[in-house]
Amino acid sequence: LVKGNQVQNQAFNKAILAAWQDIFPESPLELSYYESHVKKQYKEDLGRSQLLISFCIWSLIIAFTGFIGLSTYTVSTQLRQIMIRRVIGASKMEILKLLMKGNNIGALIAGIIALPVSAYLFNFWVESYAYRVSFNFVSSIGILLAFFVVLATIVYIVARKTLTMNPSSVLKSE
Repeated sequence: LVKGNQVQNQAFNKAILAAWQDIFPESPLELSYYESHVKKQYKEDLGRSQLLISFCIWSLIIAFTGFIGLSTYTVSTQLRQIMIRRVIGASKMEILKLLMKGNNIGALIAGIIALPVSAYLFNFWVESYAYRVSFNFVSSIGILLAFFVVLATIVYIVARKTLTMNPSSVLKSE
C-alpha cells in the first residue's frame, strides 16, 4: 500500500514500477488505486440498494392492493349489517370506525411483530460495517403511523360508496 498523488499518475507509476522491479524482478506489478476500489464498492452497494428499493416498492404495491381487496370484501360481506345499523341510527362515523377497527387490528399486530424483527435484522446487517447507524424506533413508529393513515384512507375510500347508499334499497334486495 503506497500513498501517492493521483494527479501525477505517470511519474508516480514509473517510480513505483522502478522500485518494484528493483525488489521483485520476477513478479509482475499490479497497480490499482484505492479510490477506484472504493468507487467500485459504492457502485455495487448502490446497485443493491436500488434493487432493494424496487422490491420494497413492489411489495408495498402488492400489500396495498391486497388490503384494498380485503376492505372491499369486508364491506361487501357486511353490507346488510352496515345498512341495518344505519336504519337503527348509527352514524356514518360509527360505521366507519367499526370497519377500520376490524381491518386495522391485523395490521397493528403485524406492525408490533415487525418492529423488533426489523430492528434485529437491521442490527445484524450493519454490524459488519466500520461506521454504522443505530436503529431508530421513533422513525419506525412514524412510518408505521403513516402506514395506518394510508390504510384508514383506503378503508374510507372503499366504504364511502356503501355509506352513501340508501339502506332501504340494499335491505329490500337481500
